[in-house]
Amino acid sequence: MFLTAILFVSVTLLVLKLFRLATHWNDKGIPHESFLEALHRSLWKNTVRNPFDNYDDAVRKHGRIFGSYRGLSAVLVVSELNAAKEVFIKQFPNFYQRTFDIPVGDKLWDNLPGTLPHDDWKVVRSLLGYSFTASKLKGMIPKFDRIAKRSVAHLEKIARTTENEIILNRSIKAYALDSVVAAAFGVDLESEDNPNSPFIKHASDLFNPSFGTYLFMFAPRLLKYCPFAGFPPKATSEFFNKFGKRILDEKRANLDQTIKNGTADILDNLLIAQREDPSSIITDDVLTSQAFIFYLGGVDTTVVTLEMTTFFMTIHPEVQDKVVEEIEQVMGNRDQVEYDDVQKMKYLDATIQESLRFYPISFLIDRFCNKDTTVAGVPIKTGTIVEVPIRSMHFDPELFPEPEKFMPERFLKETSQDGAVQGILTFGEGPKNCVGRRLATMNVQVLLANMLRKIKLEACEATPKSLKLKGGMNFTNVSEKPLVLRVTPYRGMMGLLLIGASVTALAALWGIYGDADLSTLIAHNIWHNRRNKYRGKVIWITGASSGIGEEVAYAFARLGCKIVISGTRIAELERVRNKCEMLSSECRVKILCGDISDTKRHPEWLQEVTDAFGEVHVLVNNAGRSQRSNFEKIPETIERELFDVNVFSVMSLTRVVVARWLEKDLRDREILVTSSTAGKIGAPLSATYCASKHALHGFFEGLRSELSCREFPMRISLACPGPVRSNIRVSAYTDTVGQQYNMPDTAGQKNLMETARCAQLMVSGLASGLDEMWICRQPVLIVYYLAQYMPSVMRMYLLKLFMNKNTLRVRDGH
Repeated sequence: MFLTAILFVSVTLLVLKLFRLATHWNDKGIPHESFLEALHRSLWKNTVRNPFDNYDDAVRKHGRIFGSYRGLSAVLVVSELNAAKEVFIKQFPNFYQRTFDIPVGDKLWDNLPGTLPHDDWKVVRSLLGYSFTASKLKGMIPKFDRIAKRSVAHLEKIARTTENEIILNRSIKAYALDSVVAAAFGVDLESEDNPNSPFIKHASDLFNPSFGTYLFMFAPRLLKYCPFAGFPPKATSEFFNKFGKRILDEKRANLDQTIKNGTADILDNLLIAQREDPSSIITDDVLTSQAFIFYLGGVDTTVVTLEMTTFFMTIHPEVQDKVVEEIEQVMGNRDQVEYDDVQKMKYLDATIQESLRFYPISFLIDRFCNKDTTVAGVPIKTGTIVEVPIRSMHFDPELFPEPEKFMPERFLKETSQDGAVQGILTFGEGPKNCVGRRLATMNVQVLLANMLRKIKLEACEATPKSLKLKGGMNFTNVSEKPLVLRVTPYRGMMGLLLIGASVTALAALWGIYGDADLSTLIAHNIWHNRRNKYRGKVIWITGASSGIGEEVAYAFARLGCKIVISGTRIAELERVRNKCEMLSSECRVKILCGDISDTKRHPEWLQEVTDAFGEVHVLVNNAGRSQRSNFEKIPETIERELFDVNVFSVMSLTRVVVARWLEKDLRDREILVTSSTAGKIGAPLSATYCASKHALHGFFEGLRSELSCREFPMRISLACPGPVRSNIRVSAYTDTVGQQYNMPDTAGQKNLMETARCAQLMVSGLASGLDEMWICRQPVLIVYYLAQYMPSVMRMYLLKLFMNKNTLRVRDGH
């Protein structure tokens, strides 16, 4: 009886609540949807048809300001500029909260800027604003430019083929992900070559429509009490919390050097603020969430902006031509896009703005009323939601005459239409607008400035003449069908001049800028996809705690390999393992900590590897040390120790691994050996080191010949790096037992190759079956060729010309 009474009272209260809600707008004197009409639009129409069109229809039917409903809340829909600005700016204290700015019971989400208490939000917003000053934005442009050039190079390869029709979204997603993560975390994911990056997976999972996303849209306050709803997805939250902790620890350890170098990213700036005031609200959880919001809001925002802008330039080639002309005028003969260049590209910026006017990133901006007030003469009670349908505003003919026409000129100062700039709401308005709006636009401009100088966008049969957006409550606008277009090499006047010049100067350019022999460069730039054969394979890398070995581990990690890393420094090996696992959700890593010269442990280690991952597919013999001293001064004990590390340990481990391959008849296995240019050309003050590397060549050439005679298919690749930016000069032997050379990298060592580049070339060469790779910058590379093909000339004349002093400078990267 008691339960029946409770049930009766509950149902009665619910009915009264629904009745009051359904009649909320009856006496307000404004047009309004019925409760059932709004419910039908929210739960049905927005599922089968995109919300942009549904709101446009509602505005046309009821007017620019009308009443509606969302879930159990009354809604005032505002599609009038002055009323919208009243909510966003004039009455901001009454409307500072967005409907999704509420805790949902998830640590990552609950520490986002908007979800924090209002006073805490002010502190965080102020600190974030510091990351977007002109000086800070200038520092991010080189990162964007480097990543953009990598993405454009990929598109150029496609443009030169007959299969040059691309799905736009797929082609630009890697750039969006890499550039946003680089700006927020300071990490380069290289997603173009790493499609299995967990960042891509979790980005997709987070925005996929689900019960949780619908609950988030219509009754977000219930999410805290409905953990089963899965918003945000538990795996996504755990991934970013774990990743954030790793990145914070690494950045905190290197913060002083980062400040000194002037290379701070968004997370670095927040860490600086945290260190200056440890008692502030900037906890590690808050820091992780701030970086996450840039990922959350940045990746899809960048993809949509690029997708819409490139689509409109494709179907409006005259606009594309004007953009290209402006880029050429601003850039001239320079290749590097700079901050000032972006500021001068007004027509490009206007094209982006006009593209987002047509198809805004999101269909809606809303605010939650936290105090009774009046907007545009309409009384608003606490708890009412104000919705501003963005595209309905963008197609208001009073703000944008001839709104159906694509006219970038409307956003140029000299021809701008009244209200056009003020009426664009893509990134919000008022104190709670998108703090990274300028960064987001610059990010897009940098890619387009690079891309349109090399590639022409053309319509093909599959290119739609107009877009139809996908139905459903998507967080950002999504085309119903993939946007397909054709890319061809750009053939403007500058392009023709460059082609003519490049044909006549190709050999000279290689002589100046080449950083590997021709076969290695071809393998890396044309056959790089062959590296995918290593996916899921077991790779054992020695000397993997730093330098080339570390970067080789990252290269294989991006391919989703099972990696074994060996070294003597456990802390460094753990750091490498953490980054490897971050680079791919498929990558698994095992650490073997020990001295490689302890050859008695080699069979034991091989068994550990086999038990953990199965049979080894690739052995990377990378461990080794260098030496700096006059040949007559180095004692025999040091020479023997150097040979133990560089030669005998390598021979021993190779013997143990290859013997197992022979015993088990495991064919098509591979060995990658890190030798050196010193294994081919002698260098002063390194006689013993050169001897050890020459010995490696002799051993592996002999092994290759023997296995060939036994008709056992196994590939051995010898990589010969030149001067590389690593700690090999720090740990080099001297003529004193126990003393290291301790020569750090300095800014003066301009000719040192970056270890990441060296590792990528090595893995590409291995995948292409190259027996030997020469990897070094000029002038070492040309000396290498002379030593190979004209040895007497090289020794008789070149060394006399350089003498020992200059040879030493070249060897050490000066």
